This record gives sequence, structure tokens and C-alpha cells, in this order.
Amino acid sequence: MNKYNLSKNSMRNIIFGFILNLLNLLGAFFSRTLLIYILGVEYVGLEGLFSSILMMLNMADLGFGSAIVYKLYKPIAENDTNKVCAFINYYQKIYRCIGTFIFILGILVLPFIDRIVNTSVPIGVNIEVLFLIYLLNASLSYWMFAYKKAILNAHQRNDLESKINSIVVIIRYVLQVFILYTIHDYYVYVIILPIMTFFSNVGNALLVKKYYPQYICKGRLSDEEKGELKSKIIALFYNKLGVTLINGSDNIIISLFLGLTMSGIYSSYYYIFNMLHKFFEVMHTAVTGGIGNRIVTESTDKNYELFKLINFGNLWLVGWCSICLCCLYKPFIMIWIGKSKALTAWFSLLMAIYFYFWMIRFVVIIFKNAQGLWWDDRFRATIEGVFNLVLNIFLVIKIGIYGIVVSTILAMIIVSIPWETKVLFKNYFNKSTKEYYLTMIKMTLITIVMGLFTYSLCKMIEDKGIISFLIKLLICIVVPNVCEGILCYRNEQFKKIRIWIFQESKTKKKNLSL
Repeated sequence: MNKYNLSKNSMRNIIFGFILNLLNLLGAFFSRTLLIYILGVEYVGLEGLFSSILMMLNMADLGFGSAIVYKLYKPIAENDTNKVCAFINYYQKIYRCIGTFIFILGILVLPFIDRIVNTSVPIGVNIEVLFLIYLLNASLSYWMFAYKKAILNAHQRNDLESKINSIVVIIRYVLQVFILYTIHDYYVYVIILPIMTFFSNVGNALLVKKYYPQYICKGRLSDEEKGELKSKIIALFYNKLGVTLINGSDNIIISLFLGLTMSGIYSSYYYIFNMLHKFFEVMHTAVTGGIGNRIVTESTDKNYELFKLINFGNLWLVGWCSICLCCLYKPFIMIWIGKSKALTAWFSLLMAIYFYFWMIRFVVIIFKNAQGLWWDDRFRATIEGVFNLVLNIFLVIKIGIYGIVVSTILAMIIVSIPWETKVLFKNYFNKSTKEYYLTMIKMTLITIVMGLFTYSLCKMIEDKGIISFLIKLLICIVVPNVCEGILCYRNEQFKKIRIWIFQESKTKKKNLSL
């Protein structure tokens, strides 16, 4: 049975994933900045609105990709090539149907697009044509070799995908920035998206063919295997429905109730949130395959110790990033898109809390997905999503843009966190959740204390541009981490992390000397 080196593979995936996300961050920042200053913030609102609508349509994939990757862990560990081929053959057929279905759904939505936009669109813009381009881009990702990414994910070779996508991202943003700067044409700016999706998918397909030529689309799954896969997909559909209602409804509701300009401002705030989230998602994707392999090859007790270690590191990082968001959100927005587009410090605090509760669930979700515990969790995300949607509509009327964020935070605290934690601990670890919650409460209290101290230091510095922002950034980097290092120095998990870092550093030095 094949055992992967979780540390080595995860680190490789994280490094190249970070490079990809950094390129995405810089490229999107420059292109979005030009979009705001050359064409207007309403165009950012349109971009966010179309993305939200397409996120709703993308529910059509039912979470099929996650189910397939989960089913590949065992045959790959057992070197069962025929079984892997049968799964990806089935995957290919289903994904092509999904891409077609999404395109048809989009065509049906097309006549109602103008009604979703509450305010008038920018002069000379045909939103139907723009929506068709975005729709084509979404469908292409399913029509062209998307199924082959499952092989890279299951083999923990996300770094290969990141390398190809990094090249594509550089070309995409260079072209988009050039188009905005020279001809100011939003249509040409958008048409770049499906073209780059085409090259990205072709590149990934060629990589899979090079590194894993043994996997070709052939063979059939048994009725029993299809039935088992179907149960996973049904459970994942409920999950995806909830996530889509949470993430996809915000811009639509803002556009309906508050207009396209406010949607553009919120999209700018959410852009920063999402970029930071994507860096965590890199780590999520990097370790999920390795944890799936460990679940097949190691004992539950060993994996619980790994869970505690990763969870501690995650709580540290999430707490630090949340403090940075709270202290730096408003001054950054003021520098980036202007003081008139910056919302209050309270909104920055709410976005930081939103980020904190969204990301502390990170490790539970990784282990739950790696174990395939979707059936027991199937109604959780849907209930959370409906709860969030109803509260969204009620609170946006009462308190405006703040209500969008408050509703999501309440939905996570009341529904999602306790439910998904119980599912993992009851169905896999078979342990009490007491230790997990005590760790979470302790680390959250430390984050609050450090956050208040860091914010009070940053508050002493008046917002006067880039220099004052950089000073605040330095404070946010140093103060929380030094304080947390002192407070957690004797923590068992922190000791293990320090030992691991020391051993990794020692190994690298030894290899260099050889």
C-alpha cells in the first residue's frame, strides 16, 4: 500500500500554491484598480454580481468533484489503476453533462439579468452580452478536461496544476491591464477569461498525460459503486446548496436593495477577504490528499494527534490574520480606492470576525472531507444557507450593508460550527468535543486580547498615506505573533511545531552540505 510523505507533498503544494495566489493577488489588484479608476466602481459591482449568479448556477455540479477525489484515495493507495481509470471515465461523462446543464440554466436566467441590477448599468454596456461571456467561461471549465484535475488532487500533485495556472494567470492579467490602459474596452477585458480557461485546462490535461499516462478514460463502475457515489453526491449537493446560498447571495441582495455602487464597494472589501481566504485554501488543498491517504493507512488515534497539531497552527494563523484585517482594512481601502469608498471601522471589525469564524472551521472541514463524512453533514449547510439568506434580507433592510456580514457570522456560530464539529468527532474520532472547544475558546480569548492591544497601537498612528499604513502593517506583523509566542510557549502543540521546524531546517542544511 502506498504511503505518501504528507510533510513533503504538502509543503511543495503550499509553496507553489502560494506563488499562484500571490500572482493572482497582484494581478487582480492592478486590474481591479485600473477598472475602478478608468471605468468606475460600477464595473466591479457587475463583476461581483455575475460571479454570484454563476456561483448559484454552479450548484449543478452537486459536489461531484469532491466525491470522486475521495473515491480515488483507496485505489491509488492500492495501485489499482483499472479502478482509477473507471472512475475518471465516469467523471468525464458526468462533467460534460454538468457543463451543458449550467450553460442551459444560464440562458434561462439571461432574460432576467436586467431586473437583478437595481440601478442603471454604465452607459454603453450590454449586460446580457457580458453575462454570456461569463457563462461561457464557467461552462468551459467543465467541458474541457476538468476531470483530470482529480488525478492531481488525489496524488497530492496540486503543485503541477499551480505551475501551469501561474503561467496562465501572468498572461491573463498582463493582457487585461494592457487592454484597460490602452483601449478601455470592458468587452475585450472580459473575453480574455474564457480564452485563458481554455489554455489552463489544456495545460493541466497535458501534465496529467505526462506524469500519469497510465490513467485513461476506460472501464465501467459497478452499480454498487455508482450507488455509493450517488449517496455521496446527494450529501454534497445539500452542502453545496448551503455554501452557495451563503457566498453567492450577498452581491445579489446588495444589488437588489442597495444598488450597483454599494455592490462594487462590498466586492472590493470581499476581494481582500477572498484573497486571504485563498491562501488558506492552498494549505487546505495541499494537505487534504495526504490526510485522505493517512486515513486509509494510519490509525484514528495517530490522525487525532495530527488534527490537534494542524488545528493549533490554524487557530494561530487565523487569529493573526483577523487582527490584521481589523486594523488594516479601512486604511488600505482609503489608499486603494479613496476615502469616499471606505466604510466605517465597525465594518472592518465585522469582516475580521466573519473571516475568523469562517476559517477556524478549516481543519474540521479538511478531516471531514478526507473521511467522506458528507452524508451525516448533508443538511447542515442547507439549513445554515437558508438561515443566512432570510437573515440577510431582514437585516439589510434594517441596518444596510452591515446586515449582510452579521447574518453570515450568526449563521456560522449558531448552525455550522457546532454541527460539523459533532459530525467529525462522533463519526470518525469517536471522542468528546470538549478538548477541541476548550482550545478554540482559549485561542479566541488570546486573539481578542492581542487584537485590542494591536488596534490601540495602530490607532495612535494617524492615517496619512502609504507610510503610516506600512507602520501599522509592521505593528500587525510583529506584535500579535510575539505576544502569542510568549503566551503559548509551553503549549504541547506549539512545542511539536517548533521541533518539526527545527528538524526540517536541520534536514535541509544536511542535504545542502551533501
